[in-house]
Amino acid sequence: MIEDNPWLTPIQEAFLGRFFGLEIGQSFFLSGGTALAAFYLHHRLSLDLDLFTLDDLALAEAARLVPPLARQLACELQHARHTEYFHRFLLEDTAGQTLQVDLVRDFGPQFGEHQRVGPVVVDSLENIGANKLTAVLGRTEPKDFVDRICLPPRTRRALR
Repeated sequence: MIEDNPWLTPIQEAFLGRFFGLEIGQSFFLSGGTALAAFYLHHRLSLDLDLFTLDDLALAEAARLVPPLARQLACELQHARHTEYFHRFLLEDTAGQTLQVDLVRDFGPQFGEHQRVGPVVVDSLENIGANKLTAVLGRTEPKDFVDRICLPPRTRRALR
């Protein structure tokens, strides 16, 4: 269950529980550093949420539902950036905790099988690893190198 996951902050837990409780939430999967740290490697704290979908219509619908979800969580909300395939929201709760939520339309091949942890659909380790490889090649954030190094050897070999 996500409620007892020490690798998620309270605001992440609350957002994930509400988001994946929505029908449209089932068209998304949690990916990126938070998925890797909270559900696979338990190696670092990640403070954002990367929610991916393969469905154009789901992206637009979910972006419309984030403002009421933020109100339910008593969070201030800023729609910081959006393009046709990307929305970034910044939330801040009454305790001052902040959360960046990226909704992303993913393209390209998918590797491995998603898993369900409580209500949350989590990306596969293989797919997160492949995305981390492209992140390392496309930007120079230390967290991406840490994530890549911490991947299990079998997964790293499969990505060569």
